[in-house]
Amino acid sequence: MAERRVLNKCYSLDIDPAAMIERRRNSNKGQLMLPMSIQCSTCRNYMNKGTRFKSRKEDVIGETYRGIQIRRFYFNCTMCSAEIIIKTDPQNVDYTVESGGVINFELWLKGFDELELID
Repeated sequence: MAERRVLNKCYSLDIDPAAMIERRRNSNKGQLMLPMSIQCSTCRNYMNKGTRFKSRKEDVIGETYRGIQIRRFYFNCTMCSAEIIIKTDPQNVDYTVESGGVINFELWLKGFDELELID
């Protein structure tokens, strides 16, 4: 039975070995999952926490917090394709939205006495 298993295969001389190599692409490369719920400021579309987006990452030059590099993420809204920019905030262990959107916060995270209601 062991003779049926072939470790070496014979190929003809005209076959290109580089074309036979299977290359797997990482399908999750460049994707970001939203760390919090966001509302787009242009079309008022809600995007929930955990939604995947194609994004690009950039290091913020000159900004660090205790040796931790601060990063900025760019992605587009699902409805209007407006650009939303998120920046890491390692001091508060959170993210901040720089432009293009508003964070939807949960009422139970803030006390009702601290909540500022907008009329």
